Amino acid sequence: MKSLSPFLFLFGFVLLLSACGGNEEVATVDPAPVQPTDSAPAAAPASKGRIVWVDGLSLRESPSLTAKRVAKMKNGEVVKLTGQKSDENENAVLRGVLYSEPWYELTTEDGKQGWAHGGGLKGNREVKGNRPLTDTKFNFPYFGEFDLSGWKKTGPTSTSAGDFDYTTTTYVGDGQRLSITTTGTESGSEYGYNFDYLLQNSRGDTLKTRYFSYNNDIREIEEVVVDYMGAEPTQHRRTQSVSTAYQQLKGYPLMARGEWKSQPLSEVGKEDFEI
Repeated sequence: MKSLSPFLFLFGFVLLLSACGGNEEVATVDPAPVQPTDSAPAAAPASKGRIVWVDGLSLRESPSLTAKRVAKMKNGEVVKLTGQKSDENENAVLRGVLYSEPWYELTTEDGKQGWAHGGGLKGNREVKGNRPLTDTKFNFPYFGEFDLSGWKKTGPTSTSAGDFDYTTTTYVGDGQRLSITTTGTESGSEYGYNFDYLLQNSRGDTLKTRYFSYNNDIREIEEVVVDYMGAEPTQHRRTQSVSTAYQQLKGYPLMARGEWKSQPLSEVGKEDFEI
């Protein structure tokens, strides 16, 4: 038998390498898309949209509380920002809370365009807003939710001491007694005004107190709640800096904005909690 020539042997070896596919392209499979667990609604991306949280928020022709109203927006309405906002912040009291924010130009769901105060707008995940407040229906953090419309009302009674006038109204119902004393609101005190709440049971034991003040001198809002119903009395306090006297506002702030600080009453200096 004749042996294979070196040329034929080399040719066969090359064919074998080609068949093995040393440079074969490997097929890849794209991974399945990951579904977001908390995606924002497409209608209100954080960069372009806002949600109205105040029912009846005014849409105005220009960025000012005195500008002509174009329309009123409803709670939960999604609006689209145009990208324009006012250069300066303006104070606005919304549901008893003072907001110092710029105005935003926007377009409503039905196509109206105008300006709205930023205090009445929020982002998709922004924690902002509170329930409506009235003299007899309110929900204050740490103090509680009350509807006094069915409680027996006594007063108001007024007294004066120095530069201050005190007005007290008392409500009795559900086995409790709630006394609310206001200072400075009727006389337009240059110093500011206070609201004091005293909640007692039918035996006269103090359950909770709440103190709210707008201090013109130091330009500060203070809100303090003391809860006596637990194993140890606890104070909850927060403050908010303000830029103007309350007489220059439209409406009275009734709650502060800011982080709460809570601590046992025994650890608080008397000047911090005494009301």
